[in-house]
Formats: sequence, C-alpha cells, structure tokens
Amino acid sequence: MKLLLGNVLIKPTTPETKTTSGIVMSSAQEEQVATGTVVAVGSGSIASTGIAVPIEASPKDTIMYKTRNQIKIQHEGEVHVIVDQRDLVMIV
Repeated sequence: MKLLLGNVLIKPTTPETKTTSGIVMSSAQEEQVATGTVVAVGSGSIASTGIAVPIEASPKDTIMYKTRNQIKIQHEGEVHVIVDQRDLVMIV
C-alpha cells in the first residue's frame, strides 16, 4: 500500500483517559481526538505557495490525531483510519 500526498494510515489504539505523558482527556475530547500508531505515511502535501510540506510523523510513532475527517478502512483484517497530515496533533 502506498499512500498519496499528505495522507497518514493509523492503527487506532483503545481509548485511554490519560496519555503516557500525563495529559488527562475528558470524554468530550475522546470524541474529537484519538491515539494510534502510524502504519504508513504519504510523501507530504504541497502548500499554496508551491513548497513541499513533509509529514513529521513516521511509521511506528504513537500519535494523537483529530477524528473529525478520518476515513475508516479494513487493512490486513483490522480497522485502520486514514487522516490528513493537518489532523495530526502530536507525537506522544
């Protein structure tokens, strides 16, 4: 599988109420932000100025991401999501 441009393939993890770095998430935040492991990344996006914007996350990184625009897919028999690089919040 090869992702295009600024897309990131993530294997979601079971929701936690507290991140490993100590951030406590409320139930409202759990609906907006999720945690997962990066499986694959695209080549990055192109800004309106024509400059390439690389994806900062790498495969095997644990990340927090916004869930509002995620696309759920089946990959290798498991549920994964595809999100745009702009929806990545942080590497934890």
